[in-house]
Amino acid sequence: MDTITNKPGLLRWFLCLLWTAGLTGGSDVVQTSKLWEVEGVDATMNCTHTKGPLFFNMYWYRQLPGETMKQIVYTSSASADHDFGNFSKDKFSATKPDAASGTLTVKKLQQGDKGWYFCAVSEHSDAGALDEPSKNSVAQSPGALIKHPGEEVRIDCNHSNTDFDMIQWYKQSAGESDMLLVGYVRFNFPVLEAPFKDSYNVSGLSVGVQVQQHPAALLGVAGDEAVLHCSHGQADHRVMLWYQQRPGDNAVKLIGHGYTVFRNDSAEEPFRKTFKLTGDLSDKTKSGVLSIAKLDVREHTATYFCAATLRDSSWFLTFNMVPSHFIVSIITASWIEGVDLSTVKKVSQNPADVLLGPNSEATLSLRHEIPSYDTVLWYQRPAGGSALKLIGYVYYRSPTVEVDFKGRFNVSGNGEIFLHCDNANEAYFGPGTKLTVLEPGRAVTKPTVRVLRPSPKECGKFKGREKSKTIVCVASGFYPDHVGVQWTVNGLNISDGVATDDAARQDGKNYHITSRLRVSAKDFTEDRKFTCTVSFFNGKHTEYVSDFIHGEPAGGSAMTRDKYLMVTQTARFSYGYLIAKSGVFGVLVALLVWKLQRSAGKQND
Repeated sequence: MDTITNKPGLLRWFLCLLWTAGLTGGSDVVQTSKLWEVEGVDATMNCTHTKGPLFFNMYWYRQLPGETMKQIVYTSSASADHDFGNFSKDKFSATKPDAASGTLTVKKLQQGDKGWYFCAVSEHSDAGALDEPSKNSVAQSPGALIKHPGEEVRIDCNHSNTDFDMIQWYKQSAGESDMLLVGYVRFNFPVLEAPFKDSYNVSGLSVGVQVQQHPAALLGVAGDEAVLHCSHGQADHRVMLWYQQRPGDNAVKLIGHGYTVFRNDSAEEPFRKTFKLTGDLSDKTKSGVLSIAKLDVREHTATYFCAATLRDSSWFLTFNMVPSHFIVSIITASWIEGVDLSTVKKVSQNPADVLLGPNSEATLSLRHEIPSYDTVLWYQRPAGGSALKLIGYVYYRSPTVEVDFKGRFNVSGNGEIFLHCDNANEAYFGPGTKLTVLEPGRAVTKPTVRVLRPSPKECGKFKGREKSKTIVCVASGFYPDHVGVQWTVNGLNISDGVATDDAARQDGKNYHITSRLRVSAKDFTEDRKFTCTVSFFNGKHTEYVSDFIHGEPAGGSAMTRDKYLMVTQTARFSYGYLIAKSGVFGVLVALLVWKLQRSAGKQND
């Protein structure tokens, strides 16, 4: 990054670092450190990198004071026609003599040219023609913020370039020229730098390839056929994969895949009897069909996912099969046809066998020499099982353990030591299709929905929290389990404070699901209508079943049946107590009168 500051008759340029989503910067990319030129002359900046010959795309950006960053030009050593987008060639020129170097020239320097200039490089991709400058546009909002100390700030960023899979956030303090990396999101994995972890948070989802699946839900009759469709428009993603996830199982099993075309053996051996993969993967728009014959309730009731990925000269998935209950996979989230034995030899896992007693600790190690793979994933296959369950993975230096294995398993490593690839070929998944095979003789039954008022015994104010009320929605008696729950308050959708069961639970032959809405006690007022709506797919369309309650009157609670009974019982007890007390008091008075009369009689005698 170059900074232009004003001097009498001179412009001064400072060097800083650039990192940008989908691009590469840092110590591998070097720009001119300082440059002094007189106003009115041309100023040329040089940029070189050591990322290798595949990084032959170079971008130049400019950020003027008080403005956002804008791309000036895109250059490539593969073409002499550089793309300046909305910038004039009369003001700027660029050269790209080879993959490792390039220049940007600002012609006839003026006062309005002062600002920051960035150089960035990226690897080759099928991003499209050079006449598409809008593909690289990034929108950030708001443009400016004024806040008081102690308040929270949210800043949003979005782009539509599917070739960029990372969004990075930087901070440039007032009066400083350096930019500090706050954190980044790659796909949906957030990472914060250590100095910013206490007060910053990053989240989001990169665009990736948009994979469409339909139908989203499907009810099939035992013995019939089910057909699922998948499509996407990414021309270079020529591999399509289909997966199955059974109810209650965290493991996802590969049904089959096709590369450019589907064949008779595209389905994996365990699925070939009833599953068939067809479609066209040679056209720009890829399409695939998964057909399931002779539907069976236990075998085919599941959620099915379609995924798309690249195909290159590397093997996408390598298993190091060893006689151990642990299997390791080096993966770029794709599947291969066969296994390249020369690649397997580059992966070593040890020990091959582990025999330990209960409560002991086991450590497994892995090394590999495959430069194009940057993620190490660990899987578990239980004895006698065929499904692999993901334990966790290490991406560069960032370890992640799946929820089901946290506490007992730990993964660690340093991918940067042995791995030198900055770009992994990811698999892009569709939203999934939930297929339920109806049991013979069972009728589709929609749910009964009831909203329960907050319990009068609910705890009041917790430490550090205001008083709250919990409303419960119960949907029961439905079959099958294709349901969703949505809360509204006075007709407006609400998600804060909502906790819904992860899945419907079977109760005998039918299902039930529960959702809870916690609201502030001060918001639980009579003028607010709290509605729970359950959506139910009946095989043809989605039905909606609702129930609602109103809050409590201001200054008091609404009169419920339980509260009425409690009040009347209390009144009866109080009335009885008063009668008993009056009776005792009457007896005491009568005794006192009797004694006085008797005493007076004796005196008369």
